[in-house]
Amino acid sequence: MVDAADPARLGEAAAALAKVAAAPDAAGAPLLVLANKIDAPGAVDADAVAAALGPAAEYGPPGAPASRVVA
Repeated sequence: MVDAADPARLGEAAAALAKVAAAPDAAGAPLLVLANKIDAPGAVDADAVAAALGPAAEYGPPGAPASRVVA
């Protein structure tokens, strides 16, 4: 879960997601990232969260189905 109303911490979330996605136990497993508080004033939108999370959010671990952002 990431806090869309605290974009300064998205880098921290990206690092955590990359670590989880690279773990051997996660190979082929679907991962869900929830952007909390996306409706709060000053929050970033779902596309900005996905962009900030980087390649792990866009492509997922090897063998996982393609991911997508749902707003």
